[in-house]
Amino acid sequence: MGDRLELPERILQLRKVDLFQDLPVNEIAAVALVATEVEAPMDSIVLKDDDSCVGLYVIVNGEVSAEQTSVDGTQVKQYYNWQAGQSFGMMALFQEASLDMTVRATQDSLLLRIERDEFHAIIREYPETALRVCQELATRMNQLLQQLNSLHSSTESAS
Repeated sequence: MGDRLELPERILQLRKVDLFQDLPVNEIAAVALVATEVEAPMDSIVLKDDDSCVGLYVIVNGEVSAEQTSVDGTQVKQYYNWQAGQSFGMMALFQEASLDMTVRATQDSLLLRIERDEFHAIIREYPETALRVCQELATRMNQLLQQLNSLHSSTESAS
């Protein structure tokens, strides 16, 4: 199975991810060059809940979902659904992480995987990439804090 995406298409796909959208062409090209294509036929498992997530996954086409099976194995609950242009596993770029969920393809899907070690090598070569990524992470953290404050305010006013 050979690579299906040429470098320009990989760059276009990575530009859809907030983390990479503002990177200069040479830096996003470096990321695109280390990205591995992962084909996931419908109903196949991309990551099992006991697997360590080794990097970021970008959905090029198709759809995947994160699910958990009940302890007794009788029920499956779906938590997240990611479609083309979305990504999951961002924290795994910076630390060993486990999703504690199974990620399954709900359609035939093509993903790009950027592994932590490869991403760290890019950061060493392009230190500005680390700064841009930190800025994006700070923006996301700020948004989450605002959501939590809003949720907290709405629960206080309801009581």
